[in-house]
Formats: sequence, C-alpha cells, structure tokens
Amino acid sequence: MAQIKEYLLDTNIVLRHIKQDGKRQHIEQAHKIFRELDTGKIKVSLVESVVVELCYVLTFYYNHSRSEFVQVFAGLLEAENIKTDKGLYEKAIRIYSATELDITDCILIAKYQLNKAKFADILSFDNELIENKNENF
Repeated sequence: MAQIKEYLLDTNIVLRHIKQDGKRQHIEQAHKIFRELDTGKIKVSLVESVVVELCYVLTFYYNHSRSEFVQVFAGLLEAENIKTDKGLYEKAIRIYSATELDITDCILIAKYQLNKAKFADILSFDNELIENKNENF
C-alpha cells in the first residue's frame, strides 16, 4: 500500500475553498485538495503562521466576525487529515472567543498555559495579554 503524501497547507488554498473567489482554476484546485483530504488521499500540516494569516484575512479583509472565524477554524481542526497542534488551537479558540485579544496573543496564552513547566512566563508589554495569561479558559 502506498504511503499517503503529506503537504504543507497555505492560507490561500483555505481561502479559495471557503470564499470561492479568485481565479476559477484556483477555486477548483482548492476544492480538489479538500476532497482529497476528506477521502484520505492526502494529509496536510497546518502551521501557526497560516492560522494567524487566516484569522487576519478573514476578519480584516473579508470583514468576518470573530465567531465566523472560529467556525471556519474549528472546522479545519475537526478534519481528520489536517495535522496540527489541535489541543493548542482548541484552547486558543476558546481564549479568542472569550476575549478581545488578537489570535497571536491567544496562541501565546494557550501555549504558555499548556506548557507552564517549560516556560517561566510570557514577556510582553501588552497589558491585556499579561492580565489574561493565567485566566482559566
């Protein structure tokens, strides 16, 4: 049996799949990639920079609400063949939903809270970030 290939997923593939805008060829290719993910023909890794960019583009460029971003991102996290740190991002989404912090700060807090044995603290001048770093989300 052939080994399933794994790819790195860029933001523009996700955007073309969910927004269905841009070049028709790109939309069709994005849909094909997600069909292959759904059927287990391929796997993809979703890295932190893509998560941050996806949030930024959806909320600022496309004017999606925070809750709409959460729905989109939660759907990605549920996909079996999308590899990422699901525990980290599920916690980051809870923080993002409960606060007005940007997604980067939410990821920092989630990473800190999940790895307190590794990290002594979060170094930042952002008061809201510091005030929320020990909150239970």
